Amino acid sequence: MLAGSYKVCCQLSLMFIFLVLISPVFITLMLVCLAIPTQPSLAVSEKRQVPETWNLKVAINKIIGRGEEKAQIEKILNQEGRVALVGAPGVGKTCLALHYARLKYQDYNIVWVINLANDLKSQLLELLVALDNLPRNALSNPFQGDACKTDLHTQLRDVSSNQLMFLVREKLRKTNKTWLLVLDDVRSRQTLYDLLPETHGDRTKHVLITSNNTKICESVIPLGVFTESEALAFLQLKLTRTYKKSCVAGSSQVS
Repeated sequence: MLAGSYKVCCQLSLMFIFLVLISPVFITLMLVCLAIPTQPSLAVSEKRQVPETWNLKVAINKIIGRGEEKAQIEKILNQEGRVALVGAPGVGKTCLALHYARLKYQDYNIVWVINLANDLKSQLLELLVALDNLPRNALSNPFQGDACKTDLHTQLRDVSSNQLMFLVREKLRKTNKTWLLVLDDVRSRQTLYDLLPETHGDRTKHVLITSNNTKICESVIPLGVFTESEALAFLQLKLTRTYKKSCVAGSSQVS
């Protein structure tokens, strides 16, 4: 009797030791075989959506400082729908506006930049064509009636800038899509009002303005020069980039 009990106890002990030894291996093999993900895929979790149409040609992913200003831009846009970055030439108004647009572009269906220092008519026409190509968002052209719209550039070739501004305003006013319109280098309030679409209080339609005119609109964010620490960080960044470029150029010459 005792011998039988001793034998059973030995067998149970060996089984316990065996399970303890193989259990980590067993669990690992099971996870591998069943392909059970222990955490979300980094590629999937960090994948960012892009707008349906946009024209950000320069990707400014990082800038020096301006954290407080970025928070102000977001807050005012969500509350009022428009805000202007104002300050002296060269303080970084355009850079900050483009950086913000790139930072938040996944929140909008449409992100578009119009630079008032360049040819306005061609930029308006480009925006109209882009809007016309959006799904279920065909452009109604009051100047052509029911004419064929296969070539919008040809149809609107002789239309004035004022008429194009009207078409852009109407298109952005009527669309149910979210949008961010960046108006860069606006000189006067009249020019701004000629371009501003009516949003009827829709807080998903935003206008971000840059201007040297501190009274360009009601809500403005003044931009000053860098602080000493920001200036040093900017200088270090520039020197690092210059050094890397010179190294690349030097290596290409050697080869």
